[in-house]
Amino acid sequence: MADDDPATVFSHPTATAAWTSIIKEANKIRNKTGSNSASGPDYIGYSHSTIVKLIQDLPNARKCANYVWQEFAVDAGAAAAKKRNGKGDQEEDLTEDGADDLNIDE
Repeated sequence: MADDDPATVFSHPTATAAWTSIIKEANKIRNKTGSNSASGPDYIGYSHSTIVKLIQDLPNARKCANYVWQEFAVDAGAAAAKKRNGKGDQEEDLTEDGADDLNIDE
């Protein structure tokens, strides 16, 4: 929902379908023809490891029967850089597990 048009809502079963609708509407407003490729998960942020970790840590996430659980590992390079910069324990961690230092192990 856009702040300047709260009556317009893009609701679809997938992130790609929603993003495709948004792109089509933007093209219509700009009088632009042609197609755009749209990866909803990329544009919305679902493919970013930090976002995946935060969603996966939500209450009841384990109840999602079709979800493929991701394993995360602390990025040793980022953790070492924080310690070198004197920010190790002083930096506020916005998540319990320090999701800003995590990468998906595939």
